[in-house]
Amino acid sequence: MSTDFVELNRWFAPIRRDQELNPEYGAHWGARLWEKSHQFRPMNEACKNAKIVPAIGFHGLRHTWASLSVMNGMPLLVVAKNLGHTDTRMVEKHYGHLAPSYVADAVRAGAPRFGTVQNTNVVSMGGV
Repeated sequence: MSTDFVELNRWFAPIRRDQELNPEYGAHWGARLWEKSHQFRPMNEACKNAKIVPAIGFHGLRHTWASLSVMNGMPLLVVAKNLGHTDTRMVEKHYGHLAPSYVADAVRAGAPRFGTVQNTNVVSMGGV
C-alpha cells in the first residue's frame, strides 16, 4: 500500500467510526450540525498548510480516497460501505474500471467448474 493511501485511511478512520455510531451521519459531524459549506474553510486551511495547489474540496478528497482504495485492491463492497452506499452499484459504475483485475476476478469467481481434461488416445485425422 502506498503511503498516501495509508494516510487517507488514517484520516477517514474517525469519520467512518462516527458514521457507524450515528445513523444520521450524513447531516452531522459529531454533535454539531454539518451544513453545506462548513467544509470550505477547514479544507482550504488544510490545503494551505499542506501546500496543495490547487486546493481540493471534500468531494475531490472523497473521490481520491475511493479511487486509491479500489486501485489498492480493497473490495468494492467495503469501499461502497465506507462511502455510505447500501450496495456496490455506484462504486462499480464510477470506480470499477480502476480495479486492475475486477472483470477477470468476477469471471473466475462466477464461472462454472468443469473439471480437468483427461488424456485420451483419440488422434486427429489430418487437419479435421
